[in-house]
Amino acid sequence: MRVFLQLGWTITTIFLVFLVDAYVPLDPVQFYNNECPRARRIVGDIVLEAIRRDIRLPGALLRLQFHDCFVRGCDASILLDSNSTNLAEKDGAGNVFSVRGYEVIDNIKEALEAVCPHTVSCADIITLASRDAIASIGGPSWSVKSGRFDAIASYAEETLRFLPPPSANFSLLSQMFAQKGFSEREMVVLSGKKSIQRTLLNVNFQASYNFSARISSKYTAKS
Repeated sequence: MRVFLQLGWTITTIFLVFLVDAYVPLDPVQFYNNECPRARRIVGDIVLEAIRRDIRLPGALLRLQFHDCFVRGCDASILLDSNSTNLAEKDGAGNVFSVRGYEVIDNIKEALEAVCPHTVSCADIITLASRDAIASIGGPSWSVKSGRFDAIASYAEETLRFLPPPSANFSLLSQMFAQKGFSEREMVVLSGKKSIQRTLLNVNFQASYNFSARISSKYTAKS
């Protein structure tokens, strides 16, 4: 069991690193060094404090990131609220009753806006928070490249189209993950339940990444 979990972590880490960075130019880890040098420390501190209050948050933040990336790319579209004319992703099937951790992202964004307004995107915050949460409980860590733009649109109907439903069988899961470039073995690792703590906490990896998020032109200019 221990060997299987370690293998799962290793494979998952490889694909998190590859997919989160797939559409980002090289050498971007220091993206906020000039504009907001405290950004990563602020994210990490708030995540750690939140986990002290709720040990289940690492799984919740990882799930939030998966569900954000699987629909429109890693663009924070899952954070946008519904209004009188549109039902947003967060209220769509697969998200409304299962995804949480929004308040952690909101707290991080508020803290960052107080230090360096209009600088750090919510899309980058989600990715950094997820990494820091998993690393904080003894899971793998990876370099997070930054410079993503936040979404300006979010549609609940897209969750029905892109997120694997709870009733999905192996054939449907294989098809949906293949559309994102995953093999069946990779799909099993990312869609199966993996223990991410030395407790009974389980995380359901029901989604992966469709990283079509746009990257800041400032970032491109630096590469």
